[in-house]
Amino acid sequence: MPIEVRVHNNEPIESALRRFKRECEKDRLMAEIKRRSHFESPSEKRQKKLAEARRKQHQQAKREERLKRTSFRRKYSRPQHSDSHFSHNTAHDRRPR
Repeated sequence: MPIEVRVHNNEPIESALRRFKRECEKDRLMAEIKRRSHFESPSEKRQKKLAEARRKQHQQAKREERLKRTSFRRKYSRPQHSDSHFSHNTAHDRRPR
């Protein structure tokens, strides 16, 4: 699909070029060109696909571990007190008068 960028009246060419580059990025055009720049054998495709799957699985495991750690901290950490309910002078308040 062709990418069209129209240059508006009194618009600098640099901004139109920026919009064109943004459209190319959004369309993943450069990634497709790089991917097709040389022949990739079926075994290379398979290896890349497996490597990508391993990378995604590793990232997912790291994400789950991080969530587990933060939920553990929330569960067993000291409760947070708001200023209106917590007074720093609790020892003075307990002293008999």
